[in-house]
Amino acid sequence: MGHPANTFYWYDDAGQVLEETGPAGKGGGELDNYIYFGGMRIAKVHVYPGVTYISYYLHDSLGTTRMMFDDQTSTVCYDADYFPWGGEQYLYTNTCPQNYKFTDKERDPVWNGADYFGARWLNWWMGRFFTPDWSAAPTAVPYANFGNPQSLNLYSYVLNNPLTNRDLDGHASCGQAGQMASKECLAQNNTPPPPPTPKPPPMAELKTDMQGHTTTLYTTDKNGKLTTKQIETHNDVVKSAKPGADAPYKSDVVGVSNRHGDSAAYGPKGAFIDTGDSRGRDIHGGGTGLADPLAPQQGWKPTLGCTRGQNEDVINLGNAITQFQQANPGVVIPYVRE
Repeated sequence: MGHPANTFYWYDDAGQVLEETGPAGKGGGELDNYIYFGGMRIAKVHVYPGVTYISYYLHDSLGTTRMMFDDQTSTVCYDADYFPWGGEQYLYTNTCPQNYKFTDKERDPVWNGADYFGARWLNWWMGRFFTPDWSAAPTAVPYANFGNPQSLNLYSYVLNNPLTNRDLDGHASCGQAGQMASKECLAQNNTPPPPPTPKPPPMAELKTDMQGHTTTLYTTDKNGKLTTKQIETHNDVVKSAKPGADAPYKSDVVGVSNRHGDSAAYGPKGAFIDTGDSRGRDIHGGGTGLADPLAPQQGWKPTLGCTRGQNEDVINLGNAITQFQQANPGVVIPYVRE
């Protein structure tokens, strides 16, 4: 209901003014009726005073009435440009005066042209509400989004961004282009932030390139950073090796093994990597028949099917495998020999 000496307002369930009527001395009945489509006011049926006519609204992206034309002459009867905070900057035509202007809110001449937003009145010539924001439920800062300092000013209009944002009910703006009512803003502000995008799990692969004479460990950490560790290896086999001893295969790495101890055939402790192959074709150092098979760089000898590297290189590669396994328990390291 409006000012008792002026106009009565009749609302629908969505809070939209459907009809304005006048008390005694002002027609005593219908003054104006309003038609909506999709929640937007699209036409006014003027009943009293004067002749009955229909005028149609043209709005901008914020819902502000920028132009109107009537059904009698099919000509523009209202045409205006606005300042950012809602004041009419230029009024080119105004032969069908009406009060629903900035963002389709009513401009009340009783309040010096202030705009009525439902919960509060907007003082557009100062770009602020007359009163601070409030909420029915007790809260320190009503409708605040603590991630946006602009929302902490309880008098500000749409986070001080009236060119983009629109306040539907006088309570809030979430800084969204378009429209959001306070209940939607509250829901958005009270919704916990989405969980961070999960980072890829650490991964690893051990690969022997038999033609390129290299074995390389590829690892990634929890941030996805790739690290490589490469050593020289050979895959020559003795003539007495079983068929398929030098064939490619795939398995899952078990890890560093000391089951052979210091051995001429396999090298010193730590220079043996169990690749998990069912035929025992692992990676190791040593070399029976070499002058010093336990030396850091002992030289080369064919194997029975294993991949051979220099002792210190195999130890360093094994240490890298062990460090990854300790840092990432349960992560399998696949092995490819090709």
